[in-house]
Amino acid sequence: PPSRSPYKQMSERLNRTFKSTYRVSCGYDNYNGANYNVALWVAYYNFLRPHKHNHYRVLNPVDIDGIDKL
Repeated sequence: PPSRSPYKQMSERLNRTFKSTYRVSCGYDNYNGANYNVALWVAYYNFLRPHKHNHYRVLNPVDIDGIDKL
């Protein structure tokens, strides 16, 4: 079979990861609720989740020492 492009493989892997970790609740009343939940998942994936290919570090580290405490 012909090889798939690396971008296709990355997007398929991301889709599998999303489907395996995204917890569906009882549904949403509107798109805003669904969008909010997906945005939280994307933030988790990019800023909190350790990634194997990145030596178990997050993809986008954020320096929180400079953030003012509430």
